[in-house]
Order: sequence, then C-alpha cells, then structure tokens
Amino acid sequence: ADLLLLFFSLLSFLFFIEYFQKRKGSYLFLNWLAFTIALFCKEPAAFLPFVFIIYYFIFSYEKHSDSHWNDICRNKKIYFLTFLLYAVSGITWLWLRSIALKNSTDINEYGLIPLISNMPMIPESLARPFLLFDISLISYFSLLKTLAGLGIMILIVVIFLKNKERTNKEKAFSLSWFLLFLLPNMLYKTKDINYLSHRLFLPLIGILLFILFSFPKKWIEIKGNKISWVMIAVFAFLSAITFVKSRSYSDPMTFYNSSISQNPNNALMYTNRGAIKVNMGDLQGAISDFTQAIELKPEDAVAYNDRGIAYSSIGQFEKAIKDYDKAMELNPNYAGVYNNWGKTEQDKGDIDKAIEKYDKAIELNPNYPDAYDNRGNAYSKKGDIDKAIKDYDKAIELNPYFALAYCNLGNAYHAKGDRDKAIKNYNKAIELNLNYADAYYNLGQTLIGLGRYNEALGSFNQAIRINPRFAEAHYKIGFVYSKLGRFQEEIESYRQAISIKPDFADAYYNLGVACGVLGRHQDAINSFKQAVRIKPDYVEAHYNLGVTYLMVGDKDSAVQEYNILKTLGAEQADQLYNLINQ
Repeated sequence: ADLLLLFFSLLSFLFFIEYFQKRKGSYLFLNWLAFTIALFCKEPAAFLPFVFIIYYFIFSYEKHSDSHWNDICRNKKIYFLTFLLYAVSGITWLWLRSIALKNSTDINEYGLIPLISNMPMIPESLARPFLLFDISLISYFSLLKTLAGLGIMILIVVIFLKNKERTNKEKAFSLSWFLLFLLPNMLYKTKDINYLSHRLFLPLIGILLFILFSFPKKWIEIKGNKISWVMIAVFAFLSAITFVKSRSYSDPMTFYNSSISQNPNNALMYTNRGAIKVNMGDLQGAISDFTQAIELKPEDAVAYNDRGIAYSSIGQFEKAIKDYDKAMELNPNYAGVYNNWGKTEQDKGDIDKAIEKYDKAIELNPNYPDAYDNRGNAYSKKGDIDKAIKDYDKAIELNPYFALAYCNLGNAYHAKGDRDKAIKNYNKAIELNLNYADAYYNLGQTLIGLGRYNEALGSFNQAIRINPRFAEAHYKIGFVYSKLGRFQEEIESYRQAISIKPDFADAYYNLGVACGVLGRHQDAINSFKQAVRIKPDYVEAHYNLGVTYLMVGDKDSAVQEYNILKTLGAEQADQLYNLINQ
C-alpha cells in the first residue's frame, strides 16, 4: 500500500505541474483521479492538496500573478468541477474511514501525545537512508540514528543558508514535502513499534528533492556518461543491499526470527511468531514465545489470550482459563478473550458455561460475528437448533462473506432435516471459499441422505483434492462406492483412510464388511479384529467378526465373540448365539 501511495501521489503531483504548464483540463482530472487512488491507499495522501497549494504559491503564483484572477474566471467551471471532485473523494474517504474505525480502541494512540513522543522520528527518518548497515526489519529509536539524524539536520540548515546558487524556495518546498507527509505518521503511535519504516517512502521524496536542489547547477548540466555511470553504480549497490535484506521477507517465520535476532526485547515479535507457530501446529513452541512476550511485557493482554488459545489446543484447559482470566484483568473490554474462553469451555464439555462466555463477548461487542457463530455451535451441541440458526444468521448479517458461518448454518439445517437449505448454505460457503474442504465434505453427507450418490462422490473428491489427508472424506468415498456396488474401489478408499488415520475403527469395520461381500473372509476377520482392538466395545464389529468366524468354520472363536457381546449386554449376542447353534 505504501508503494502504491508513493506512486499515485507522485503521479498526481506530476499531473498538477503539467496542468499549470499546458493549461489542459484533462490534467486536472488525471490529477484528481491519481489523488483519489492514493487517498484510498493510505491516509497521508490527504495532505497532497496542501502540497499542491504550497507548490503553486512558491513556483506558479508569482509567474502568473497578473493573470491569476483572469485564469480563475476563465476556467471557473474546470476549477469548480475539480473542487467538487476533490470534495466527493474526501467526504467518501472520511465516511468509509469512520465506519472502519467505529470500533477502534485506545484513542490515546493518536493525537498530540504521540506527536510529542514521536519527535525522534524526524532525525531518525533523515538518518535511515544513509545508515545502510543498520537497516532493521522493525524500526526502533536508537541513539546512533538520532545523533546521525541531528547531524544531517544541522547540515541541511547550513546548506539552506550557505548555498545561494539554488533558490531557497526550492529547498523550502522540499522540506515542506518531507514534514507534511511525515506528520501523519508522527500523529500515530504504533503499538510496540516506535515507527514503521515503510511509511517513510513518501516523506523521503522531499529529502531527495532537497539534495537535488542543493547540487550546483553545473553538476546537473554535465554532459557525457560520467553521471550515468555513477548512478548505475549507486543503483547496483542499493539493489544488492535490497536483495540481501529481502531474504528476511521470504516467509513469516523467517521474518520474525530475523526481527527477534535484531531486537530480542520486542514483545510483539514473540507474540506474532507464537501465532505463526500455532498455525503450523507447533503449540509448545508457541507457548514458549507467548511466555517470553509476557515476561518482556507483563501487561500484554493479547499475549495472555494467545497463550490461552495454545494451552486450550493441547487440552490444558485450566491453564488456558487462568490466562484468559489474566487477560480480562488487564483489559476488561477484550471481547475476543471471552470468545476464546467460550471455545475452551465448549471443548471441556461445559456448554452452558461456554454460552455464558459467548454472551459476554457479544455484550462487549454486539458486532462480533465470530462470537455469534461460536455460540451457534454451542446451541447446536445442546440440541437447540433454532437458536443456533438464529446466531448463524446474525453472524452472516454482520459478515456476509463468513464462509464458516454458512457451513455451520448448513449443518444446523441438516440436523433439522431441511436438506435443501443445508445444500444451499454449503454451496454458499463453497462459493465464498473454493478451497473449503469441510463444506464439500458436509455437502457430500447431505447428498448421501438424498440418495444422490454420484453428486456426493464429486463433493468428497473435491474435499480430498483440497486436503489429500482428509481421512473422513476418503472413508465417505468408500461408503458411496458401497452404495454404487463398486466394492474394490470401496476397499481401496477405506485403506486410504486407514493409512492416514491408523486408529479409524469405523474404516476398519467397513473394510471388513466390504471384504466379506467379496468373499475375502480372512481379510474381513483381520479388519474386524483391528476395529475391536481400537474400540473394544464396538458391538457391530464383534458381531460381524463372530459371523465371519462361522463362515470359515472357526466355531470356538465365534463363541468367544458371543461371550464378549453378552458381557457388553448387546442384543446381537442372541442373534450370534442362534447362528452358532444352527
């Protein structure tokens, strides 16, 4: 976004200059268009009109002072239309910005206090382009850069006063550019980071202009290849540095590892690296990072919340709840903590307490779609499908692109027996997320219930295309093949499911049934034995194992299965007994 801001801001400025040189209205239109795009890239573009005004009064007003009012009168329609377009862009931008920031917290991060605390940004931003050996991934104030920047500021003053070959107007405009575009960044205090270096691209154009305006004119007028070769050398040198530094941006983990090695006392980097590790499945590593973040910044509610999520993921629910409690103590209005706390209570099996936590999250943030979605899941588990549907609908109302909520709504309608609505919502979830394996899987389940086996097979195949290790989808493909009479393919699907999930008792059971249909009784026996090994109280597997023993003439083993069924109190015990005594 900052590169786009830089590009379109410069483009808008160039069109502004072109207009006053050629007096063509099309340039004003292009100036407005580039300005609008820049404005919607990043908010520093809001200062562009001030730069235009400064430029006009420094460079153009004096030249055209006699014809200034005549020009306005002659082109009043063009100027009025341009002003109107700028007003529309500005008002639209302010309106959309107010919507986006409606639920923003910590208003103290923007305003006069951050401006004062960010004063070192002026010398540091001046020094940063010249200290190529100290290009850190995450910027932080340092004495070296501050002193170097102060030295550059003194040099700027000296050049401004001593260099009489170029006009002070040129140098004043350059410094105005630098300070005007630096101001929005100074008004905002980024959490846990002193400043963001990529936001200096546009302000530093002012410093580059100042340097150019400080060169003697004879340097610029030098003919031949001397200057070209110097510029090529500088470009090659900077390109090499960029290439070396860019390796740290190859992936998120590399970025955070490099950031931490450069500044091991930045709590935010540990918190963010911990979140990456959670997504990678390295939960113990994530907990270690969150703990380090807490040690560096004990008042960091986010780190406690994130560590609670990690603890919950490994089943350490009490530790998770303790962390959530601490996060709420630090930030009582942190709705996300109650949402995560609710998920932990739900995983514990305490559905009522989970709903209580989701209620609190929604009370703190009534526009929290995730909390409505999770509360809907809790109501579904409780069997209150109507309340679940109401919550899923609310989540979708708040976020019409919430694919997970559509999928869960489909599950609720499936549970209610309304398969048409279930299919409609699964399809909507897939439309929003074409790589949503669970939605394809659930759609397949519903299609099975309608007897649409070929369509179900297509859905399950899409699920395993997205996630080849989706054991349940392979299992369901086997089930569909059984309905279609394709028993060999059924067997292969169950085996694929088992290779992914070796403790998949149902897959072993159905594999045994399929082998039995094909007369492969020993394979069936082996499969049923695996099913009851994994799940000793698997009544159907014990019964079919007993029946298969009888088919191969092993009556003693069949009697053993009868005794197990009798111990389990299963009605199949009598059925097997009758078969044994036939």
